[in-house]
Amino acid sequence: MRSAASTSERRELDQRVVCECGHVVYDGEVIRARCVHPESGTAKCRCKRWVAVPVGLIRSAG
Repeated sequence: MRSAASTSERRELDQRVVCECGHVVYDGEVIRARCVHPESGTAKCRCKRWVAVPVGLIRSAG
């Protein structure tokens, strides 16, 4: 039987985005890049490549 922690860890590992250079651009929670294009869903890696990442815009209720 699997615990809830192992299930959430597995989900997080499935969502990781790693660039060709080996840098983790998205770790399942945070996009680790300074430049992000939300319209195209890409983020710029340290090696200057544009990598596809899951981007969701949150709209405030105000």
